[in-house]
Amino acid sequence: MGARPVDTLRVNTPPAAASSEKFDFRRQKTLERAYLRSVELLLESYCKPAASTLTGSLRQNCKVELREIVQNPWESLSHPESYSPVVFSLPPLPSRGIMIMPVPMALLMVELKLGGNGHRIPRRSSLTEIEAVLLKELTNELLARMAVAFSHATELHADWQGAEQSRQIVQRLPGNEMYLYATFDIAIGDIAENFQLSFAFPFTMLIPLLESFNVRSEGVGVTDSRNFRESMRARMLDVPVSIEARFKSTTLSYGEVMAIEPGAVLSLGHSRSEPIELRVGGVVLHKAQPTRIGKRVAAMIVKE
Repeated sequence: MGARPVDTLRVNTPPAAASSEKFDFRRQKTLERAYLRSVELLLESYCKPAASTLTGSLRQNCKVELREIVQNPWESLSHPESYSPVVFSLPPLPSRGIMIMPVPMALLMVELKLGGNGHRIPRRSSLTEIEAVLLKELTNELLARMAVAFSHATELHADWQGAEQSRQIVQRLPGNEMYLYATFDIAIGDIAENFQLSFAFPFTMLIPLLESFNVRSEGVGVTDSRNFRESMRARMLDVPVSIEARFKSTTLSYGEVMAIEPGAVLSLGHSRSEPIELRVGGVVLHKAQPTRIGKRVAAMIVKE
């Protein structure tokens, strides 16, 4: 008798390079549409205050517009080739967010703050320590405006971590953590190039804030949406702004400037009867006549 054939059991073995990874199925993968719309309204309310902050600090007419919002793990987010990260926190919300500023944009802002025209920006992939210090105040103001946009639900404040420390923190972020990535288009003066400033908000930071809105999963109704926008406009009226009273300038030669000493009197190109300009964020808002209230110098509005 011939030998019986042996049944063969084929086992699919995984390749040697395959590996397993823990996954928490309770982790939220995307925000609900109602939550996402609420965040979008908050971010849109950030645009005008941020533009005013940039305009006042850089002395250039700046525009800020929300470009897009995406939801992805950190490892799937696309960043500029060279960027300066700033890690911030918004207590009492948990976790930390990241502001991502392209290095060319940061170098341009340093150039403008130092009185340059912005047309000779060095080509580098990182900031020097001095440049980072020069940008710290402006960065704080931009983060503070974001905190104000979120603060209708809770009291928040921005916490600047520092560029070097930020780079180390970013490198240690878990790649699979979900983030909401908001990108803004930034136009600075007459510079031909537009820049993109981005904020990465981890879901662990946003969800407690969104739940405080009492937004239901079925969405925000027309009345709720209108009330939300009106509430945000009301909050905008509480944002502090600086008003400048400006006389017309005059022109001097370099020699005349070098000859100025204590006691010298400069003649401005402004007649005594001509009203002065009142500016907010570099934009002329009203014309006013210089006057006095008690011991204080004042300006009386005469026309828009």
